[in-house]
Amino acid sequence: MANKHDAAKEKLIAYRRTRDDLLARQMKNSESYDRAILSLSSGALALSLSFIKDIVPIGHGHAYALLVVSWVLFGASILLILGSYPTSQWGVNLQLEFAEKYYLDNDESYRNRDNCWGHATLILGLLAGASFVAAFICTIIFVTINLFP
Repeated sequence: MANKHDAAKEKLIAYRRTRDDLLARQMKNSESYDRAILSLSSGALALSLSFIKDIVPIGHGHAYALLVVSWVLFGASILLILGSYPTSQWGVNLQLEFAEKYYLDNDESYRNRDNCWGHATLILGLLAGASFVAAFICTIIFVTINLFP
């Protein structure tokens, strides 16, 4: 019986280590993703605003609407990532409250509570990524149309 109990205890310890490692990796990936979207969107927006006139002279190009749409989408991806920072913090705070109620107050109703701020953070991140990709595609199409008429 003791061996079975020890094996279960070791399995639980191994699970916790694996879970902690995976959560740390998930956090690092999330931070890297946010940083990449923010940097790439900001850089692409700045470059296209600054140098587009050198690639396509104003008044001589076609499909300027694509360029404007790309600027709006790059701006949206920046704002969405910036918006995800407070929702992430609110999600962590809410999860801490849930943990306190569950672990310290023994309130079982907080065991698997839904964290709306966590969901909001995920959605904002996905929208930021989609916005960045769409902006990048619009910029490429605009440049292609104007460089290879």
